[in-house]
Amino acid sequence: MRAAGSLAAWMPGGAGPPQSVEYMRALRPLFRRDSAAGMSLLGAVVRPAVAARMAAGQEVFDEVGAHVTGGAECAYADEGVTAEARDGRIRLYGRGVPVLNGARGSLLVAVVRSAGAPWLAVADGTGTPRTRGIGCDAVDLDGVPVRVRAPLPGADPPYVVSGALIAGGAVGGVDDALRTVLRFALSRELYGTTVARLPHARGLLAGAYADLLIADALARAAVTADAPGAGAATWAATRLLTGILRDLATLLGARFYLREGPYAGFGAHWRALRALRAACGDPRRCTPGAIPPAAELAALAGHPPPLPPGVSVVSRLSHLDAEVRTPLAPDAADPLLRDLTARLESGVSLDLDPTPVDTHTPIPPDRGDDQGDMS
Repeated sequence: MRAAGSLAAWMPGGAGPPQSVEYMRALRPLFRRDSAAGMSLLGAVVRPAVAARMAAGQEVFDEVGAHVTGGAECAYADEGVTAEARDGRIRLYGRGVPVLNGARGSLLVAVVRSAGAPWLAVADGTGTPRTRGIGCDAVDLDGVPVRVRAPLPGADPPYVVSGALIAGGAVGGVDDALRTVLRFALSRELYGTTVARLPHARGLLAGAYADLLIADALARAAVTADAPGAGAATWAATRLLTGILRDLATLLGARFYLREGPYAGFGAHWRALRALRAACGDPRRCTPGAIPPAAELAALAGHPPPLPPGVSVVSRLSHLDAEVRTPLAPDAADPLLRDLTARLESGVSLDLDPTPVDTHTPIPPDRGDDQGDMS
């Protein structure tokens, strides 16, 4: 849990937006190497830490902060938890409560949605009955005593901010997936040419690159504390990232299922990031009421690098939930593909801040921890 310790510079003193962006970017090397490990931080570290930082209580902040910066794991619940006063103590109750990292977390951080304002409870996370689930655990809480508690500004803000941090980190995993598929397209010959020269493939690759840049811009906007529409930006970023993987999978074909060989890394990212939409971009939490139109989402993205004529942020943010996206036309795709190929050859990342990446570190063999399709 080395990434847990990296929160030490972020939590104390209620550090501001720049530190949040820096932490999001610091997660990307982990996601590039192993997206499953990156996703596991959501319940173990990131969401509990964000909630503790938002809670109006120093004791909660200190308890969770000491736990995660010491390298230990938390469990996190924000639905189905109730509380009652019994035997002189506040106790937590709930049947089949969905808990992130419930099987491993030694400190339970739970949002209690009482009749009044929601509040955050910290309790012992060991010794509670649990059943292993798909990326989540069903936990029965039967009078678990609360150690410390504090009011929260709302039940959803911790979900949105932590979701934005993880989605921003996942840009690194999708970056690596795009890099893998581009190498395949440049080397694989079909119909007397390389796949990368086929108009359909060029359009998909270029569109994936444009979407990755836009997703990065949206994630950065979402983790900025005073940014309006943070939830909508997070929702859109998760749709872009999972849509990129879906488009790239069509280029790899059956190869994306493989768990060994040169393309196994793509499959590992695919399996780990399938839960991204539900875990970080649930519209009930991010955009209660109505999903903003594409023009409003584009405004949240700010100013990503200029896109070539024929490609607009608004157009890329339209129909985010469509199963099939139309490939970019050649005149729009070619400039993007040239830049994408140049970045691949120079060994730099594909996001808004090109930095050197380790292209020789393989993703570990798939451990079989399928997060489940929660989209």
